[in-house]
Amino acid sequence: MKGSEAMLPCQNRSAPSLHSNALSKSVSYWGWRFANTKFESWAIEMAALHEPTWREAGIFEAVMASIYRIPKNPDLILGIAEKWCPYTKTFVFPWGETAVTLEDVMVLSGFSVLGSPVFATLDSSGKEVKAKLDKEWKKIKKAKVNFVTQVAWMERFMDSGDELEHVAFLVLWLNYFVFPSRLYHLYKAVFPIVVHLSTGTRIALALAVLAHLYAELSLLKKHITAFSESTSTARIDLTALFKLLQVWTWERFKELHPNLDVEFVSFARCIKVSQLVGIDNVEHYFPNRVASQFGMLQDVPCAVNQNNLSQEAAWNDYNKPINDLALFIPSRSAIPRVTPTFCEWWRRSFPEFQTSSKDKDANESAETLKARDRKSLGADTSFVPSGSKMNKKGKDNMKIHAQDSTNTRRKNIKQE
Repeated sequence: MKGSEAMLPCQNRSAPSLHSNALSKSVSYWGWRFANTKFESWAIEMAALHEPTWREAGIFEAVMASIYRIPKNPDLILGIAEKWCPYTKTFVFPWGETAVTLEDVMVLSGFSVLGSPVFATLDSSGKEVKAKLDKEWKKIKKAKVNFVTQVAWMERFMDSGDELEHVAFLVLWLNYFVFPSRLYHLYKAVFPIVVHLSTGTRIALALAVLAHLYAELSLLKKHITAFSESTSTARIDLTALFKLLQVWTWERFKELHPNLDVEFVSFARCIKVSQLVGIDNVEHYFPNRVASQFGMLQDVPCAVNQNNLSQEAAWNDYNKPINDLALFIPSRSAIPRVTPTFCEWWRRSFPEFQTSSKDKDANESAETLKARDRKSLGADTSFVPSGSKMNKKGKDNMKIHAQDSTNTRRKNIKQE
């Protein structure tokens, strides 16, 4: 290892061609499940009855996400998997590393990172519920020739009003959408987890989901490499939640998102100075004065022409194309900031709001803000919005830099 020339374990591997139709056909994503109409109906019904319990257990959003349909893009999955490094558990790019993290699993899929492990044991009452499930399982298995299917399980429990209906629904959900197998059978291994969840006990499902995805990403990377180095026609069956990987890729690489233009332009409209067209009135809109509400750097707002436009003219101004846009969507952890120039301007413009001795412990003075922001931001003006004095471009040619957002991540999942 020589200083800055040290390489990551996967960095020196040649990249195989991922535009091979044969490679795409050699991979089966058994974990990519779609809810049928009956499951959707059952999920909505159970949610109405058990939402408080599901929220306490940290699974409400995960269960409801199961009824969303995410079209599969195999080329996108193979493209990102080719960058996977089994040693570092990251995707290695020329500019650095990135990875699917526990936060991503929590935000994108709704699985909890808190709670007991998936191997948590049951107390006496939990064991009684599990015993009842075991009994019903044996009945169905005997009647259906040695395995239990989704159809048979739903025929027994859906809309039954049985005391086990709630637990039975979660058995199907975990088997089918959280820990799916290559076959469409249900397995008893999830019973202890289900019993815990049904009582509101939180289980850290995010860890198990991510561990499974990491393991199968390594298998897929090995398969891609082997496929490119030989004429092998071997197949690989994957059961991890690769739909999570696809949504993560959309989130991290915005240009690959199928709804990119609509999402970006919508946000751009929200931060652009314009006029609001009502039914019988037109009102000025000055988001540049509250840039910190959008997680951006607040600078001194420029004077804006406040000529009153007609409804048609105001609408045309609002709706005009926005070109050369590189959108900055702030992180949910972004801390609102102001520039030193703004601090000076605010102090001079509104002396009546300056901190008095009475309010000293409750508010931060402009001087303190200025010092803090000079220290943390320096001369950084990257995130200054259109309509501020530090912005050098016109409002119709905005330059706003891109950054990850976890606030809007769930918008990447569209229901068909």
